[in-house]
Amino acid sequence: MPKYQYNEVITAVDRAYEALIMKNADNKDVKARKFVESLKKNYGASLVATLCFIYNAAGNRLTFVVSHDWEGHIGDCPYPLLLENGQWGAFLHVQTSPYRGSVAATIYRGQDESGDAFDWMLSWQNVWNDNNGVIAQMKKRDTTRPAVGEAGGVIGSSLISSIPGCSASSSSRYGRKL
Repeated sequence: MPKYQYNEVITAVDRAYEALIMKNADNKDVKARKFVESLKKNYGASLVATLCFIYNAAGNRLTFVVSHDWEGHIGDCPYPLLLENGQWGAFLHVQTSPYRGSVAATIYRGQDESGDAFDWMLSWQNVWNDNNGVIAQMKKRDTTRPAVGEAGGVIGSSLISSIPGCSASSSSRYGRKL
């Protein structure tokens, strides 16, 4: 990138900034959505399914750590194991039986601007009664790591979480037909 040609070091903050600028470049966001929508078609219209999208603009790689299902399971495509800076991750989480929903959480590990490890949790609640929501939560690794069991009770339709040098936002929509 010409902007950084005279910099001795390109920092994680620089990389994160550029990743945010390029979030929708080359229709990356559209391609991620089409990918998950194609997975949803395999399950039919009557199924409760959560279409999940993660965009990494942390300046460093995010690595999958763990997931937990309260209701439902991951669809045909597994959780992305690695998300490089500037990369979209997309997956489908589906209900397992009628009148159940899609309720789960996944944790990814990354680094903040100082190089310290942090855990990033994405959790969602997509149930039949329309009490749906999502949360993205970040905490320093090995301090008070977000536990997937903490996901319940704090889910909303739009939330922001941050630690020094990093932030995560989440939002949910309901009712879009595929």
